[in-house]
Amino acid sequence: MKEFSQFDLRSILYLSLFWLYWFITFTSRTLLAPIAPILEDEFHISHTATGGLFAAISIGNGMALFFMGIFSNSLGHKRTIILSFIFNSILFFLLSLNRFFPLFYPLFFVLGFAAGAYLPSALALLTKIYSERLWGFVIPIHDSAASASIFLAPFIAYWLLKCTTWKGIFLIMGLSFLLLSISFPRVSKNVEETDLGGGSTRRIFFEIVKNKTLWVISIILTISAGANMGLYYVLPLYLSKEIGLEIPFAQKALGFSRIGAFFFVFVVAFLLDFFDIKKLLFSILFSSGILTFAIPFFPIDYGVYVLFFQATVISAMFPLSFVVISKIVSPKKRAFATGFTVSIASIVGIGLVPYVLGFFGDHFSFALGIKMLGVVTLMTSFLVFRIN
Repeated sequence: MKEFSQFDLRSILYLSLFWLYWFITFTSRTLLAPIAPILEDEFHISHTATGGLFAAISIGNGMALFFMGIFSNSLGHKRTIILSFIFNSILFFLLSLNRFFPLFYPLFFVLGFAAGAYLPSALALLTKIYSERLWGFVIPIHDSAASASIFLAPFIAYWLLKCTTWKGIFLIMGLSFLLLSISFPRVSKNVEETDLGGGSTRRIFFEIVKNKTLWVISIILTISAGANMGLYYVLPLYLSKEIGLEIPFAQKALGFSRIGAFFFVFVVAFLLDFFDIKKLLFSILFSSGILTFAIPFFPIDYGVYVLFFQATVISAMFPLSFVVISKIVSPKKRAFATGFTVSIASIVGIGLVPYVLGFFGDHFSFALGIKMLGVVTLMTSFLVFRIN
């Protein structure tokens, strides 16, 4: 497909379809948060055991981002995305049939792996199709699907649970991915496939691993992911189990707190034209640290507003980081670089943080864990100035 050099109806429609693909793929992870308290009650498990589910799906996601970032060039980005959709569909069907709690761990791990294969290939295709001058808009707009998923997942769960069970929700997700696997080949039929030789794959892999700037970005994204998705996963437990809110109300509070994140990503796309990207990254992460630390200090009437601003601000870290990565690495290395940095963030930030917060919830309090997460986020913001 010829590269889009400006926004017209065709280019916007194409970006909208990729937005939908990323939204549904990301929702495969975000739906677990509002469902978690129900699973915890039904299977009579601890907060730590529930946190293990988030760890399983996030570690699988991170490993996929790493390995598929390396091998998706050889496999082909289009084929990678199609296989991701097919395996997501199969795994959700299996999850809907599961009745033995320990089996959730391997199933969510493989689901995370299948879902994680999407992003490196999607970004590689988008930066190939759209000209570089549009990346500041294309990448944040595409990534806004993640923010939309975080915002809408609690409401989707709330509405669906009125007419079905958590098993039915997993079944619906399986059907959704089945439809995506059928539609994507038609949507991408004019996009030229990527195919690198094995020698190129090995050489690029070592170039990426030795890149100090990408390691710095990985650390920043890891803490950002912990303060965003890592915290998001345990908030329903914190609100319902520690504060004592009803689960439906906690789901709605969680959803409303994320509505600003969806719109803020579009604002950031415009701010890139006026401010230095490193200063934006520092300001956003520094502010996020303060807001994360402040969450437990406010009663729920005001705490919802703190959650709103914290989620809104931290949501910009990933699209801004993707823009930085796209500018500092060549097109052939882009999937590698994205997979490398986001894999670390997913495994540690989204996988380990909920588990640690669950441990604090069992043995100390969720509030103490959230405060510590805020301090770490605040301190990490100064690493932004190490990006070259």
